[in-house]
Amino acid sequence: MFDSNSNSDSDPQIESGKKNQCPAGGWAKEATIAAAKEVVEKHGDRALTSRWLQTNGFNALASAISKHGGYTRIRAELGLQPLRKQSPNRKPMRRTKPLGYWSDVANVIAEAKEIVAKHGLQTIIGTWLKKNGYSYLHPHICKHGGYNWIRQ
Repeated sequence: MFDSNSNSDSDPQIESGKKNQCPAGGWAKEATIAAAKEVVEKHGDRALTSRWLQTNGFNALASAISKHGGYTRIRAELGLQPLRKQSPNRKPMRRTKPLGYWSDVANVIAEAKEIVAKHGLQTIIGTWLKKNGYSYLHPHICKHGGYNWIRQ
């Protein structure tokens, strides 16, 4: 996969000492997943973290994983469990709102009111939002006047 001259079925990227080389054809998503799978097969699923990959010379693979959706997404595509517990309230990683949605202050207020109603809150607090999977709303509240403004 990483070296067209290699006839070995083992991990040519690791054995040849070319851990940080780009595979033939570049870091397409398929190549990234295949390389991640090789690392997991050779070193276990705990090796599929940014820190481990960079410490062990797989900087290019670490960068490619980030480019193709991040570690949680690549781990899911390989059938692995996430290493961190995900908040049940976490929004999907893909864009769910149209461009310009958050520029309209009415949308920010509506989202905040929906969260307050859904969870029976008295008021909206930034640390609560972050802790409960609504961190996406924080920068938009700050952009439109902050928490004191939105509480009014």
